[in-house]
Amino acid sequence: MQRIQLRAALTTLLLAALMMIPLTARAESATLRASFDISSSSVSITGTLTADGRGLAKETVLATLDGGVRAEAVTKGNGSFSMSFQLPRDLAAGTHEVAAVFRGSRAADAARAATTFTIAGQPRDEETETPPDPGDPGDPGSSPDPQPTEDPITPASLEVSGPTEAINGSLLSLDGRLSTESGGVGNAGINVSDNGGEVDDSFTVTEADGTFSTFYFVPEDTPSGTLTLTLSFAGTSTLSAASTQLTVAVEHREPVTESPSPSPSPTASPSPTPSVSASATPTSGASPSPVMTEAVEDVASPMNGFLIAAAGVGAVGIITASVLVYRGVHGHHLGDEERSLDVFDDGPPPPASPRHG
Repeated sequence: MQRIQLRAALTTLLLAALMMIPLTARAESATLRASFDISSSSVSITGTLTADGRGLAKETVLATLDGGVRAEAVTKGNGSFSMSFQLPRDLAAGTHEVAAVFRGSRAADAARAATTFTIAGQPRDEETETPPDPGDPGDPGSSPDPQPTEDPITPASLEVSGPTEAINGSLLSLDGRLSTESGGVGNAGINVSDNGGEVDDSFTVTEADGTFSTFYFVPEDTPSGTLTLTLSFAGTSTLSAASTQLTVAVEHREPVTESPSPSPSPTASPSPTPSVSASATPTSGASPSPVMTEAVEDVASPMNGFLIAAAGVGAVGIITASVLVYRGVHGHHLGDEERSLDVFDDGPPPPASPRHG
């Protein structure tokens, strides 16, 4: 009987403890967007790592070439990252894959973005020399060997729209598009800079059609005047760099702090003739100010209610377990009252003791 009572007490304690343990949050689904700039000798990758539209900070993103890790970067506060590495000079001819890989963490699931490029049949580290022209150098008909031509650079243009007036401490929404004559440029990194330099939290990447959206927080200490925001695209081996500016008129406002207003002082009306006996008129006490009332109401937050409820559940569980343990240990002093705990027994109730008389 004592063993059954102890088991019931331990079960009660376990249930009380489980009620106060928070559930483990499930990892969110991550999205990795990357822009790849591949030249004849190097690869540059920029992008963002987000989960449910929110940037993931301090997460490691790897750059891989055909599955092998070549570089890594840690995301900034808004989830942005950038990294680069050199291509091997003995890279075999054919198609190769470059990828940005996030292997997952407790906060978000794994994600990756990849692209491919092709190496021509001739190895890049071998150069063919053109034999000199045996003709007379003084012959006016002779001309120097033609120089190799590079791939043409396509001009890119950047445009942005947003509010032209703001106050300090406000959040601005910026929308724009990066494009060429043939259409929008997707997966391109857009930097935002103010008078203090680049703003990491405002970095963004364009959509497939070249459009983008980002935010800029006007610092609290920004004085009244003109704020110039510069949005820029660094360019690639085939696209030119592009930039544009947005001018915002900022009005600086000091934060307003509420203070309790003093109660008006009563003014005494002079009487021309003093009376022999004066009766004292009771005055009502000062009423609490509205600011103090709000401060008291804010104390009773939902978190305080949860803590009080959790403490109550734990106290009830401990008290119940203590009573069951006490009655289990001292059950032989209780006589027939022991059968009041038979609800915790697994087997049938014991037979009643015969009475002699």
